[in-house]
Amino acid sequence: MGTINKIIVLGGGTSGLMSALMLKTQFEHLDVTVIESSTVGTIGVGEGATEHWKNFCEVIGVKLEDTMIECNATLKSAIKFTDWGVPDYYHATCEPYARTFGEHQIVYAKMIADGDGPLDIVQKRVIDSVVPREWSEGKAGCPVNQFHFNTFATNDYLHKLCKERNIPTIDDKILEIELDSDGNIQTLVGTNNSYNADFFVDSTGFARVLMNKLGAEWISYKDNLWVNSAIAFPTEDTDEYPIYTNATAMDAGWMWNTPVRGRWGNGYVFCDRYINFDQAHAEVEARLGRKVEIAKKIKFDAGKLDRSWIKNCASVGLSSSFIEPMESSAISQTVLQTFLIMNLLPSWVAGGDEIAEIYNNKVTSMCKNILDFVSVHYCVPKDNTAFWKDLKENRDQWMTDSLKSNLKKWSNRLPLVLEFDTKYELFTADNWIVTLHGLELLNVEKVKESYNMMLPSAREYCDAVVNEQRHLQSTLPHVPHKQAVELFIKNYKEATNVKY
Repeated sequence: MGTINKIIVLGGGTSGLMSALMLKTQFEHLDVTVIESSTVGTIGVGEGATEHWKNFCEVIGVKLEDTMIECNATLKSAIKFTDWGVPDYYHATCEPYARTFGEHQIVYAKMIADGDGPLDIVQKRVIDSVVPREWSEGKAGCPVNQFHFNTFATNDYLHKLCKERNIPTIDDKILEIELDSDGNIQTLVGTNNSYNADFFVDSTGFARVLMNKLGAEWISYKDNLWVNSAIAFPTEDTDEYPIYTNATAMDAGWMWNTPVRGRWGNGYVFCDRYINFDQAHAEVEARLGRKVEIAKKIKFDAGKLDRSWIKNCASVGLSSSFIEPMESSAISQTVLQTFLIMNLLPSWVAGGDEIAEIYNNKVTSMCKNILDFVSVHYCVPKDNTAFWKDLKENRDQWMTDSLKSNLKKWSNRLPLVLEFDTKYELFTADNWIVTLHGLELLNVEKVKESYNMMLPSAREYCDAVVNEQRHLQSTLPHVPHKQAVELFIKNYKEATNVKY
Protein backbone atom coordinates (compact mmCIF):
# COMPACT_ATOMS: atom_id res chain seq x y z
CA MET A 1 0.00 0.00 0.00
CA GLY A 2 2.83 2.37 0.74
CA THR A 3 2.84 5.89 2.03
CA ILE A 4 -0.05 8.25 1.41
CA ASN A 5 1.06 11.57 -0.03
CA LYS A 6 -2.06 12.77 -1.81
CA ILE A 7 -5.81 12.53 -1.18
CA ILE A 8 -8.41 13.48 -3.79
CA VAL A 9 -11.94 14.29 -2.66
CA LEU A 10 -14.25 13.92 -5.63
CA GLY A 11 -17.29 16.18 -5.28
CA GLY A 12 -17.48 19.80 -4.16
CA GLY A 13 -20.79 19.88 -2.34
CA THR A 14 -21.13 20.46 1.39
CA SER A 15 -20.03 16.91 2.19
CA GLY A 16 -16.91 16.93 0.02
CA LEU A 17 -15.70 20.34 1.16
CA MET A 18 -16.23 19.52 4.83
CA SER A 19 -14.33 16.25 4.45
CA ALA A 20 -11.46 17.98 2.65
CA LEU A 21 -11.17 20.62 5.39
CA MET A 22 -11.17 18.02 8.16
CA LEU A 23 -8.66 15.78 6.42
CA LYS A 24 -6.32 18.68 5.67
CA THR A 25 -6.46 19.73 9.32
CA GLN A 26 -5.61 16.22 10.47
CA PHE A 27 -2.99 15.56 7.78
CA GLU A 28 -1.64 19.02 7.07
CA HIS A 29 1.52 17.54 5.51
CA LEU A 30 -0.50 15.79 2.79
CA ASP A 31 -1.79 17.18 -0.49
CA VAL A 32 -5.59 17.26 -0.22
CA THR A 33 -7.35 18.28 -3.45
CA VAL A 34 -11.04 18.64 -4.31
CA ILE A 35 -12.23 17.90 -7.82
CA GLU A 36 -15.71 19.18 -8.58
CA SER A 37 -17.79 19.76 -11.68
CA SER A 38 -19.61 23.04 -12.17
CA THR A 39 -22.07 21.12 -14.35
CA VAL A 40 -23.32 19.24 -11.28
CA GLY A 41 -25.65 21.28 -9.08
CA THR A 42 -25.83 21.26 -5.29
CA ILE A 43 -28.70 19.15 -3.90
CA GLY A 44 -29.56 22.07 -1.61
CA VAL A 45 -32.46 20.38 0.15
CA GLY A 46 -31.35 19.82 3.73
CA GLU A 47 -30.81 23.18 5.36
CA GLY A 48 -30.62 22.00 8.96
CA ALA A 49 -27.75 20.50 10.92
CA THR A 50 -27.43 18.70 14.22
CA GLU A 51 -24.94 19.45 16.98
CA HIS A 52 -22.14 17.74 15.02
CA TRP A 53 -21.64 21.01 13.15
CA LYS A 54 -20.00 22.27 16.35
CA ASN A 55 -17.61 19.29 16.27
CA PHE A 56 -16.71 20.16 12.68
CA CYS A 57 -15.99 23.78 13.64
CA GLU A 58 -13.81 22.70 16.56
CA VAL A 59 -11.78 20.31 14.40
CA ILE A 60 -10.99 22.81 11.64
CA GLY A 61 -10.59 25.72 14.06
CA VAL A 62 -13.34 28.16 13.15
CA LYS A 63 -15.82 29.93 15.39
CA LEU A 64 -19.44 28.84 15.44
CA GLU A 65 -20.44 32.48 15.24
CA ASP A 66 -18.40 33.05 12.09
CA THR A 67 -20.07 30.12 10.36
CA MET A 68 -23.48 31.43 11.37
CA ILE A 69 -22.80 34.82 9.79
CA GLU A 70 -21.10 33.49 6.66
CA CYS A 71 -23.79 30.88 5.99
CA ASN A 72 -26.79 33.21 6.49
CA ALA A 73 -27.81 30.91 9.30
CA THR A 74 -30.38 31.10 12.06
CA LEU A 75 -30.33 29.23 15.34
CA LYS A 76 -31.86 25.77 15.64
CA SER A 77 -32.93 24.18 18.90
CA ALA A 78 -35.51 21.61 17.83
CA ILE A 79 -37.78 20.03 15.28
CA LYS A 80 -41.47 20.60 15.87
CA PHE A 81 -43.78 17.81 14.70
CA THR A 82 -47.24 19.09 13.77
CA ASP A 83 -50.36 17.05 12.91
CA TRP A 84 -48.75 13.62 13.23
CA GLY A 85 -51.79 12.07 14.91
CA VAL A 86 -50.52 12.84 18.41
CA PRO A 87 -50.43 16.23 20.16
CA ASP A 88 -47.75 18.43 18.59
CA TYR A 89 -44.36 17.72 20.12
CA TYR A 90 -40.70 18.77 19.82
CA HIS A 91 -37.54 16.78 19.33
CA ALA A 92 -35.27 18.93 21.48
CA THR A 93 -32.61 17.82 23.92
CA CYS A 94 -30.51 20.22 25.92
CA GLU A 95 -28.49 20.83 29.02
CA PRO A 96 -29.19 20.44 31.86
CA TYR A 97 -32.14 18.14 31.16
CA ALA A 98 -29.93 15.70 29.26
CA ARG A 99 -27.61 15.12 32.22
CA THR A 100 -26.98 11.54 33.26
CA PHE A 101 -26.43 9.54 36.42
CA GLY A 102 -24.39 6.50 35.55
CA GLU A 103 -26.10 5.08 32.46
CA HIS A 104 -29.44 6.73 33.19
CA GLN A 105 -30.94 9.89 31.71
CA ILE A 106 -31.98 10.70 35.21
CA VAL A 107 -33.28 14.27 34.77
CA TYR A 108 -35.65 13.26 31.98
CA ALA A 109 -36.68 10.29 34.12
CA LYS A 110 -37.50 12.63 37.02
CA MET A 111 -39.60 14.93 34.84
CA ILE A 112 -41.54 12.11 33.19
CA ALA A 113 -42.03 10.36 36.53
CA ASP A 114 -43.47 13.61 37.89
CA GLY A 115 -46.07 13.59 35.12
CA ASP A 116 -44.50 16.21 32.87
CA GLY A 117 -45.82 15.93 29.33
CA PRO A 118 -43.80 16.15 26.11
CA LEU A 119 -43.99 19.96 26.06
CA ASP A 120 -42.93 20.21 29.72
CA ILE A 121 -39.59 18.49 29.12
CA VAL A 122 -38.64 21.03 26.45
CA GLN A 123 -37.19 24.36 27.55
CA LYS A 124 -39.79 27.09 27.38
CA ARG A 125 -37.48 29.34 25.33
CA VAL A 126 -37.58 26.74 22.52
CA ILE A 127 -41.36 26.73 22.37
CA ASP A 128 -41.44 30.54 22.59
CA SER A 129 -38.58 30.88 20.04
CA VAL A 130 -36.63 33.32 22.19
CA VAL A 131 -32.90 33.62 22.86
CA PRO A 132 -31.05 34.81 25.98
CA ARG A 133 -30.42 38.54 25.61
CA GLU A 134 -26.87 38.20 26.92
CA TRP A 135 -25.89 36.18 23.83
CA SER A 136 -27.27 38.76 21.43
CA GLU A 137 -25.30 41.41 23.32
CA GLY A 138 -22.06 39.42 23.01
CA LYS A 139 -21.89 38.62 26.73
CA ALA A 140 -22.40 34.84 26.56
CA GLY A 141 -21.58 31.90 24.34
CA CYS A 142 -23.83 30.63 21.59
CA PRO A 143 -26.95 29.04 23.15
CA VAL A 144 -27.12 26.29 20.49
CA ASN A 145 -24.75 23.96 18.65
CA GLN A 146 -26.81 23.64 15.48
CA PHE A 147 -28.17 25.97 12.83
CA HIS A 148 -30.46 26.35 9.87
CA PHE A 149 -28.19 27.02 6.89
CA ASN A 150 -28.56 28.59 3.50
CA THR A 151 -27.07 25.72 1.49
CA PHE A 152 -25.59 27.89 -1.24
CA ALA A 153 -24.06 30.44 1.16
CA THR A 154 -22.59 27.51 3.10
CA ASN A 155 -21.05 26.09 -0.06
CA ASP A 156 -19.46 29.47 -0.84
CA TYR A 157 -18.10 29.72 2.71
CA LEU A 158 -16.57 26.23 2.60
CA HIS A 159 -14.94 27.04 -0.73
CA LYS A 160 -13.49 30.18 0.85
CA LEU A 161 -12.03 28.13 3.73
CA CYS A 162 -10.50 25.65 1.29
CA LYS A 163 -8.78 28.49 -0.56
CA GLU A 164 -7.46 29.96 2.69
CA ARG A 165 -6.03 26.57 3.69
CA ASN A 166 -4.37 25.74 0.40
CA ILE A 167 -6.81 23.04 -0.60
CA PRO A 168 -7.05 23.27 -4.41
CA THR A 169 -10.54 22.96 -5.89
CA ILE A 170 -10.37 21.91 -9.53
CA ASP A 171 -13.36 22.24 -11.85
CA ASP A 172 -13.42 19.20 -14.11
CA LYS A 173 -15.82 16.43 -15.07
CA ILE A 174 -14.51 12.93 -14.54
CA LEU A 175 -15.12 10.74 -17.58
CA GLU A 176 -13.20 7.58 -16.72
CA ILE A 177 -11.71 5.82 -13.70
CA GLU A 178 -8.64 3.66 -14.17
CA LEU A 179 -7.84 0.89 -11.69
CA ASP A 180 -4.50 -0.77 -11.03
CA SER A 181 -3.90 -4.53 -11.10
CA ASP A 182 -5.03 -4.86 -7.46
CA GLY A 183 -8.32 -3.07 -8.07
CA ASN A 184 -7.32 0.20 -6.44
CA ILE A 185 -8.19 3.52 -8.06
CA GLN A 186 -5.13 4.79 -9.88
CA THR A 187 -6.22 7.63 -12.18
CA LEU A 188 -9.24 9.84 -12.67
CA VAL A 189 -9.53 10.90 -16.29
CA GLY A 190 -11.31 14.21 -16.69
CA THR A 191 -12.35 16.44 -19.55
CA ASN A 192 -9.37 18.74 -18.94
CA ASN A 193 -6.77 16.56 -17.25
CA SER A 194 -5.93 13.28 -15.51
CA TYR A 195 -5.45 12.99 -11.75
CA ASN A 196 -3.55 10.54 -9.59
CA ALA A 197 -3.67 10.10 -5.81
CA ASP A 198 -2.97 7.52 -3.14
CA PHE A 199 -6.38 7.71 -1.50
CA PHE A 200 -9.77 8.92 -2.69
CA VAL A 201 -12.96 10.13 -1.00
CA ASP A 202 -16.20 9.72 -2.95
CA SER A 203 -18.49 12.66 -2.25
CA THR A 204 -20.35 12.68 -5.55
CA GLY A 205 -23.80 12.39 -3.99
CA PHE A 206 -26.38 10.12 -5.57
CA ALA A 207 -24.06 9.51 -8.56
CA ARG A 208 -21.58 7.56 -6.38
CA VAL A 209 -19.07 7.79 -9.21
CA LEU A 210 -16.13 6.05 -7.51
CA MET A 211 -18.02 3.53 -5.39
CA ASN A 212 -20.02 2.26 -8.36
CA LYS A 213 -16.77 1.69 -10.27
CA LEU A 214 -15.41 -0.31 -7.31
CA GLY A 215 -18.46 -2.59 -7.26
CA ALA A 216 -20.38 -1.27 -4.26
CA GLU A 217 -24.04 -2.27 -4.24
CA TRP A 218 -27.01 -0.31 -2.92
CA ILE A 219 -29.04 -1.75 -0.05
CA SER A 220 -32.47 -0.13 -0.26
CA TYR A 221 -34.56 0.87 2.74
CA LYS A 222 -37.66 1.38 0.60
CA ASP A 223 -39.56 -1.34 2.46
CA ASN A 224 -38.93 0.49 5.75
CA LEU A 225 -39.18 4.13 4.68
CA TRP A 226 -41.91 4.66 2.12
CA VAL A 227 -41.27 8.25 1.10
CA ASN A 228 -39.17 8.44 -2.06
CA SER A 229 -39.78 11.85 -3.67
CA ALA A 230 -39.58 15.49 -2.72
CA ILE A 231 -40.28 18.97 -3.99
CA ALA A 232 -38.29 21.90 -2.63
CA PHE A 233 -39.35 25.53 -2.77
CA PRO A 234 -38.16 28.80 -1.24
CA THR A 235 -40.46 31.41 0.25
CA GLU A 236 -39.77 35.01 1.18
CA ASP A 237 -38.44 36.34 4.46
CA THR A 238 -40.77 36.87 7.42
CA ASP A 239 -40.86 39.25 10.36
CA GLU A 240 -40.01 36.51 12.84
CA TYR A 241 -38.36 33.08 12.82
CA PRO A 242 -39.08 30.04 14.97
CA ILE A 243 -36.00 28.55 16.58
CA TYR A 244 -36.95 25.13 15.23
CA THR A 245 -37.67 23.34 11.97
CA ASN A 246 -41.35 22.73 11.29
CA ALA A 247 -42.15 19.16 10.22
CA THR A 248 -45.84 19.02 9.32
CA ALA A 249 -47.62 15.80 8.35
CA MET A 250 -49.23 15.92 4.92
CA ASP A 251 -51.48 13.52 2.97
CA ALA A 252 -48.64 11.32 1.68
CA GLY A 253 -45.63 12.32 3.79
CA TRP A 254 -44.53 15.50 5.51
CA MET A 255 -43.48 19.10 4.80
CA TRP A 256 -40.50 20.95 6.23
CA ASN A 257 -40.22 24.71 6.75
CA THR A 258 -36.82 26.06 7.69
CA PRO A 259 -35.94 29.73 8.30
CA VAL A 260 -32.58 31.07 7.12
CA ARG A 261 -31.62 34.72 7.03
CA GLY A 262 -33.39 36.38 4.14
CA ARG A 263 -35.75 33.58 3.16
CA TRP A 264 -37.29 30.23 4.08
CA GLY A 265 -36.34 26.82 2.69
CA ASN A 266 -39.28 24.45 2.36
CA GLY A 267 -40.14 21.11 0.90
CA TYR A 268 -42.58 18.22 0.82
CA VAL A 269 -41.26 14.67 1.13
CA PHE A 270 -43.81 12.13 -0.09
CA CYS A 271 -44.42 8.61 -1.42
CA ASP A 272 -45.09 8.54 -5.14
CA ARG A 273 -47.33 5.49 -4.80
CA TYR A 274 -49.97 7.85 -3.45
CA ILE A 275 -49.41 11.19 -5.20
CA ASN A 276 -47.26 12.62 -7.99
CA PHE A 277 -45.21 15.83 -8.18
CA ASP A 278 -48.12 17.93 -9.48
CA GLN A 279 -50.44 16.68 -6.75
CA ALA A 280 -47.78 17.35 -4.11
CA HIS A 281 -47.40 20.89 -5.47
CA ALA A 282 -51.16 21.44 -5.33
CA GLU A 283 -51.40 20.08 -1.80
CA VAL A 284 -48.64 22.42 -0.59
CA GLU A 285 -50.37 25.44 -2.12
CA ALA A 286 -53.69 24.41 -0.59
CA ARG A 287 -52.06 23.94 2.80
CA LEU A 288 -50.21 27.28 2.68
CA GLY A 289 -53.06 29.15 1.01
CA ARG A 290 -50.74 30.66 -1.60
CA LYS A 291 -48.86 29.93 -4.80
CA VAL A 292 -45.30 28.60 -4.57
CA GLU A 293 -42.68 28.06 -7.23
CA ILE A 294 -40.99 24.67 -7.15
CA ALA A 295 -37.21 25.01 -7.32
CA LYS A 296 -36.35 21.33 -7.39
CA LYS A 297 -37.95 17.91 -7.89
CA ILE A 298 -36.11 14.97 -6.39
CA LYS A 299 -36.49 11.21 -6.61
CA PHE A 300 -34.56 9.07 -4.16
CA ASP A 301 -34.22 5.57 -2.82
CA ALA A 302 -33.42 5.58 0.88
CA GLY A 303 -30.66 3.16 1.77
CA LYS A 304 -26.92 2.62 2.04
CA LEU A 305 -24.00 1.02 0.23
CA ASP A 306 -23.11 -2.52 1.20
CA ARG A 307 -19.53 -1.25 1.56
CA SER A 308 -18.64 2.39 2.07
CA TRP A 309 -14.87 1.83 1.98
CA ILE A 310 -13.42 -0.34 -0.79
CA LYS A 311 -9.71 -0.58 -1.61
CA ASN A 312 -8.24 2.96 -1.55
CA CYS A 313 -11.56 4.82 -1.53
CA ALA A 314 -14.03 5.74 1.20
CA SER A 315 -17.41 7.36 0.61
CA VAL A 316 -19.04 10.02 2.76
CA GLY A 317 -22.41 11.75 2.86
CA LEU A 318 -24.95 10.96 0.16
CA SER A 319 -22.39 8.83 -1.68
CA SER A 320 -22.45 6.44 1.26
CA SER A 321 -26.08 6.53 2.34
CA PHE A 322 -29.26 8.51 2.15
CA ILE A 323 -31.99 8.44 4.74
CA GLU A 324 -34.83 10.87 4.30
CA PRO A 325 -34.12 14.39 5.64
CA MET A 326 -36.56 14.29 8.57
CA GLU A 327 -33.84 14.51 11.22
CA SER A 328 -31.24 16.54 9.29
CA SER A 329 -28.73 13.71 9.48
CA ALA A 330 -26.71 14.30 6.29
CA ILE A 331 -24.17 16.82 7.63
CA SER A 332 -23.73 14.84 10.83
CA GLN A 333 -23.02 11.66 8.89
CA THR A 334 -20.35 13.46 6.91
CA VAL A 335 -18.68 14.72 10.09
CA LEU A 336 -18.75 11.33 11.82
CA GLN A 337 -17.62 9.45 8.72
CA THR A 338 -14.72 11.82 8.20
CA PHE A 339 -13.76 11.44 11.87
CA LEU A 340 -13.60 7.71 11.21
CA ILE A 341 -11.42 8.17 8.11
CA MET A 342 -9.11 10.52 10.02
CA ASN A 343 -8.63 7.94 12.76
CA LEU A 344 -8.40 4.89 10.52
CA LEU A 345 -6.26 6.13 7.65
CA PRO A 346 -2.85 5.86 9.38
CA SER A 347 -3.59 2.21 10.27
CA TRP A 348 -5.03 1.46 6.82
CA VAL A 349 -1.60 2.02 5.29
CA ALA A 350 -0.52 -1.17 7.05
CA GLY A 351 -3.82 -2.92 7.70
CA GLY A 352 -5.67 -2.68 4.42
CA ASP A 353 -9.02 -4.42 4.13
CA GLU A 354 -9.47 -5.07 7.85
CA ILE A 355 -9.39 -1.30 8.46
CA ALA A 356 -11.95 -0.76 5.71
CA GLU A 357 -14.12 -3.36 7.45
CA ILE A 358 -14.05 -1.34 10.67
CA TYR A 359 -15.30 1.70 8.74
CA ASN A 360 -17.98 -0.31 6.98
CA ASN A 361 -19.25 -1.81 10.24
CA LYS A 362 -19.36 1.57 11.93
CA VAL A 363 -21.19 3.17 9.01
CA THR A 364 -23.69 0.29 8.96
CA SER A 365 -24.36 0.79 12.67
CA MET A 366 -24.74 4.54 12.12
CA CYS A 367 -27.26 4.01 9.32
CA LYS A 368 -29.31 1.48 11.30
CA ASN A 369 -29.49 3.97 14.15
CA ILE A 370 -30.74 6.72 11.84
CA LEU A 371 -33.14 4.38 10.04
CA ASP A 372 -34.78 3.25 13.27
CA PHE A 373 -34.96 6.75 14.69
CA VAL A 374 -36.54 8.21 11.56
CA SER A 375 -38.90 5.22 11.29
CA VAL A 376 -40.23 5.58 14.82
CA HIS A 377 -41.77 8.95 13.91
CA TYR A 378 -44.20 7.06 11.69
CA CYS A 379 -45.43 4.90 14.61
CA VAL A 380 -48.47 7.12 15.06
CA PRO A 381 -52.23 6.47 15.09
CA LYS A 382 -52.78 8.83 12.15
CA ASP A 383 -54.99 7.19 9.49
CA ASN A 384 -56.87 10.03 7.77
CA THR A 385 -55.45 9.33 4.28
CA ALA A 386 -54.53 6.19 2.35
CA PHE A 387 -50.81 6.71 3.04
CA TRP A 388 -51.21 7.02 6.79
CA LYS A 389 -53.85 4.27 6.95
CA ASP A 390 -51.55 1.84 5.12
CA LEU A 391 -48.60 2.77 7.31
CA LYS A 392 -50.64 2.08 10.42
CA GLU A 393 -52.08 -1.21 9.20
CA ASN A 394 -48.74 -2.52 7.88
CA ARG A 395 -46.53 -1.42 10.74
CA ASP A 396 -45.35 -4.93 11.46
CA GLN A 397 -44.05 -5.22 7.89
CA TRP A 398 -42.13 -1.95 7.57
CA MET A 399 -40.64 -1.75 11.06
CA THR A 400 -37.14 -3.21 11.37
CA ASP A 401 -36.64 -6.08 13.80
CA SER A 402 -34.32 -3.88 15.86
CA LEU A 403 -36.95 -1.15 16.18
CA LYS A 404 -39.60 -3.69 17.18
CA SER A 405 -37.27 -5.13 19.80
CA ASN A 406 -36.31 -1.75 21.20
CA LEU A 407 -39.88 -0.47 21.39
CA LYS A 408 -40.83 -3.60 23.28
CA LYS A 409 -37.98 -3.06 25.76
CA TRP A 410 -38.57 0.65 26.09
CA SER A 411 -42.29 0.26 26.71
CA ASN A 412 -41.27 -0.76 30.23
CA ARG A 413 -38.24 1.47 30.83
CA LEU A 414 -36.34 4.40 29.41
CA PRO A 415 -33.46 3.81 26.96
CA LEU A 416 -30.09 3.59 28.69
CA VAL A 417 -26.96 5.50 27.66
CA LEU A 418 -24.97 2.27 27.31
CA GLU A 419 -27.32 0.97 24.61
CA PHE A 420 -25.81 3.37 22.08
CA ASP A 421 -22.42 4.06 20.55
CA THR A 422 -22.40 7.66 21.73
CA LYS A 423 -19.35 8.48 19.63
CA TYR A 424 -20.51 7.27 16.22
CA GLU A 425 -24.30 7.04 16.44
CA LEU A 426 -26.35 10.17 15.89
CA PHE A 427 -29.38 9.46 18.04
CA THR A 428 -28.76 8.30 21.58
CA ALA A 429 -30.80 7.78 24.74
CA ASP A 430 -31.83 11.42 25.23
CA ASN A 431 -33.05 11.78 21.62
CA TRP A 432 -35.09 8.61 21.90
CA ILE A 433 -36.61 9.54 25.26
CA VAL A 434 -38.03 12.91 24.22
CA THR A 435 -39.30 11.44 20.93
CA LEU A 436 -40.90 8.35 22.48
CA HIS A 437 -42.58 10.60 25.04
CA GLY A 438 -43.90 12.82 22.26
CA LEU A 439 -45.23 9.75 20.42
CA GLU A 440 -46.93 8.53 23.62
CA LEU A 441 -44.94 5.29 23.52
CA LEU A 442 -43.59 5.41 27.07
CA ASN A 443 -45.13 3.73 30.11
CA VAL A 444 -45.01 6.58 32.61
CA GLU A 445 -45.81 4.34 35.59
CA LYS A 446 -42.86 2.07 34.76
CA VAL A 447 -40.61 5.12 34.44
CA LYS A 448 -41.78 6.27 37.85
CA GLU A 449 -41.02 2.87 39.42
CA SER A 450 -37.52 2.91 37.94
CA TYR A 451 -36.85 6.49 39.00
CA ASN A 452 -37.93 5.80 42.58
CA MET A 453 -35.18 3.17 42.79
CA MET A 454 -32.54 5.88 42.42
CA LEU A 455 -30.59 7.18 45.40
CA PRO A 456 -32.41 9.90 47.35
CA SER A 457 -29.42 12.18 46.81
CA ALA A 458 -29.67 11.67 43.04
CA ARG A 459 -33.39 12.51 43.11
CA GLU A 460 -32.68 15.63 45.16
CA TYR A 461 -30.07 16.65 42.60
CA CYS A 462 -32.63 16.27 39.81
CA ASP A 463 -35.15 18.38 41.70
CA ALA A 464 -32.58 21.13 42.07
CA VAL A 465 -31.58 20.99 38.38
CA VAL A 466 -35.14 21.25 37.11
CA ASN A 467 -36.19 23.94 39.58
CA GLU A 468 -33.13 26.07 38.83
CA GLN A 469 -33.55 25.73 35.08
CA ARG A 470 -37.21 26.67 35.16
CA HIS A 471 -36.43 29.64 37.37
CA LEU A 472 -33.77 30.81 34.92
CA GLN A 473 -36.10 30.34 32.00
CA SER A 474 -38.72 32.53 33.64
CA THR A 475 -36.38 35.26 34.89
CA LEU A 476 -33.55 35.62 32.36
CA PRO A 477 -34.14 38.37 29.79
CA HIS A 478 -34.89 36.91 26.37
CA VAL A 479 -35.17 38.34 22.87
CA PRO A 480 -37.24 36.99 19.94
CA HIS A 481 -35.14 34.78 17.71
CA LYS A 482 -34.83 36.95 14.59
CA GLN A 483 -34.22 40.10 16.60
CA ALA A 484 -31.59 38.28 18.68
CA VAL A 485 -29.72 37.06 15.58
CA GLU A 486 -29.72 40.51 13.98
CA LEU A 487 -28.56 42.16 17.21
CA PHE A 488 -25.84 39.55 17.72
CA ILE A 489 -24.49 40.01 14.19
CA LYS A 490 -24.39 43.78 14.61
CA ASN A 491 -22.54 43.55 17.94
CA TYR A 492 -20.21 40.79 16.73
CA LYS A 493 -19.15 42.70 13.63
CA GLU A 494 -18.47 45.82 15.67
CA ALA A 495 -16.48 43.88 18.29
CA THR A 496 -14.39 41.88 15.80
CA ASN A 497 -14.14 44.54 13.08
CA VAL A 498 -14.33 41.74 10.50
CA LYS A 499 -15.81 42.39 7.09
CA TYR A 500 -18.26 39.71 5.95
